Amino acid sequence: MKQELTNLPGFYWQGYNQAAQFCLKNNIHLDEALKLIETSINKNKNSTNLNVKADLLEKTGNKTEADKLRAEALQLQQKK
Repeated sequence: MKQELTNLPGFYWQGYNQAAQFCLKNNIHLDEALKLIETSINKNKNSTNLNVKADLLEKTGNKTEADKLRAEALQLQQKK
């Protein structure tokens, strides 16, 4: 994944989001996945990557912060 993000996918939020989702789905490298999703959010904050971060936070035991992010993601979605 790291090598892939040094190419074209690394210029867009989607590549980092997909890498974080992969880690989440496979329950691997969750600390690294949080860094990846932060990069995705910094490139383009949207409801998709906020929900991925919320899922990661919940999986790592931070349900309170996850709930806050889900609420923020919902607000962003409703503004569209």
